[in-house]
Amino acid sequence: MSPAAGRLDVFLNPRANRGGAGKAWPSVGAALRETWAQVRVWTGETAADVAPQVADAIGQGATCLAAAGGDGTLQLVLDAVMAAHGQGLAVGAVHLGAIGLGTSNDFHKPVGEAPQVAGVPCRLNPAAARPRDVIRLEATLPSGTVLVHHLLQASHAGTIPAANHRLTRQKSLANRLYPYWYSGALMLASAQEVFTYPGFTARVEAGPHRWEGEFSGMSLLKQRFVAGSFTFLTPRTPYDGLLDFALCRKVSAWRLIGLIDAFEKQGMRGHPEVEFAEVTEVTARFDAVQPIDFDGELIDLSVARWKILPGGVSFLG
Repeated sequence: MSPAAGRLDVFLNPRANRGGAGKAWPSVGAALRETWAQVRVWTGETAADVAPQVADAIGQGATCLAAAGGDGTLQLVLDAVMAAHGQGLAVGAVHLGAIGLGTSNDFHKPVGEAPQVAGVPCRLNPAAARPRDVIRLEATLPSGTVLVHHLLQASHAGTIPAANHRLTRQKSLANRLYPYWYSGALMLASAQEVFTYPGFTARVEAGPHRWEGEFSGMSLLKQRFVAGSFTFLTPRTPYDGLLDFALCRKVSAWRLIGLIDAFEKQGMRGHPEVEFAEVTEVTARFDAVQPIDFDGELIDLSVARWKILPGGVSFLG
């Protein structure tokens, strides 16, 4: 990686990976300064600090922005960049990158094949920057407030966000285990939800398709890495303008386990209990408030609308 013509602005979340990101940053920062002309580091006290910091950096002429943390940090910086595009900044005027200092780092998987800086996976090559698809999520909250988020990887309803909720929000054994053994805590939370999740009732539109009923799960995929060690086989790429959409009817716990295994080995198409489509837009109206997972983040909502934005952001290679 040769020195960039402009500076690299890094938006660091030192609290990612239970503080591991802050401990790893000095060696990563030193390595970056060997290959970039200037590295400017931005940190904040809360997630709300990210958006104004990104806007400030762009206003100062920054052209390469990197999220340093987990998938949640990347999602925050992506939201800020997409807000700038919404205000007239042309796609390609700035390039987004990522430094994987989080717990799972799903965006960088398979980690062994990703470029590395000081042993950390990263996407920071300006010579290989290219536009990639973005998923827009419009979330209607129970209050009627509408929030918009953006993501790059996947979004889910049902057992996957329920497991994430148990892992990160609830006072549960998985939550207590989480700071010490992430993979074990995730497996525990997932197993518990498979056997206890009651399902959700919704009306769903995906392209020309319409469904209504009770479901165990719903997934919109742009890449195969779902969470932790879980993967769902998909032909989707970051550049094809499509989403894989799967809606699983309410099934028994044992059948759900079988489907998860089949999703990993065969993909989500071709199962009698699963409605599948390749789409560009999906709308789901839930009878009760549901947690929705978007790139590992959670939001509680009543209505969700997803839309693919082809080539929505320029990403460093």
